[in-house]
Amino acid sequence: PVILEINGVPAIDFVDQLLDSAIKPEEYPFFLLFGINHGERWGEYDEDNYASRLCLGLDLERRGIVMFEPDMVEGTEFQLMFRSMELDYMKPKIEALFEQVEDREAVFGMYIDCAGRCAGYGGVDMEDAVVLQETVNGRVPLLGLYTGVEIAPLGGKSRGLDWTGVF
Repeated sequence: PVILEINGVPAIDFVDQLLDSAIKPEEYPFFLLFGINHGERWGEYDEDNYASRLCLGLDLERRGIVMFEPDMVEGTEFQLMFRSMELDYMKPKIEALFEQVEDREAVFGMYIDCAGRCAGYGGVDMEDAVVLQETVNGRVPLLGLYTGVEIAPLGGKSRGLDWTGVF
């Protein structure tokens, strides 16, 4: 899954120009994210419609960007995504899931997290799994694991996702 060109320009060079060399190409792996919108093209931004695609490495010889997923084919429209290093968005989303349970009893929780988001790869001091653990706070038994790809409903069907945490 290598992106060789973007708009007729070698992929590494295109992204380097787009970022105005603010991030060096050798920093792209586990940092560079493309978002594919599975919602309305010109609609308001809705994170629930975006599948993130994460750069795995570089093909320096061909000036290509190696991706985790093979689904970006010629003609795929995507956006350069910014990953937030702030984790304060997580707690309200987790609480909302518990509220959806309503009068039923939740008996088990599972968190599938992109391995790239772990502190060792992601370049952050805080594991997002800690925020999840603190928010769940013993309400249900919790299993968490790091994976290469997560699967979640997006744009009306289940999709493989990168750089995502799914609870």
